Amino acid sequence: MKEAIIAAFDKLGGEAYLVKVGESDPRTFCTLLGKVLPTQVTGAGDEPIRVANEGSDVRDILFAKLARIRASLIANGELAESPPSPLGSIAHPIKQDIALVP
Repeated sequence: MKEAIIAAFDKLGGEAYLVKVGESDPRTFCTLLGKVLPTQVTGAGDEPIRVANEGSDVRDILFAKLARIRASLIANGELAESPPSPLGSIAHPIKQDIALVP
């Protein structure tokens, strides 16, 4: 049976036929694709897949990168050494009208 299917596939055009099926009927093509793709992906030599920065704390990596960017901005004069107080330059409207009595 398998040989007959392969022979029919060859007579229909082989790879070119599959391209036509993929273009005209993507659902059928994806069904075929799902039958031939591996259901489980493994790393080299059937070992588990390993993440490149395995064991590293992503948060620490992110904060270190932000610290390098901040240092570069400070060195280029694009950022103040310490951030200004959010209310430092804003006059308080009530305090302007009140005179403090000693």
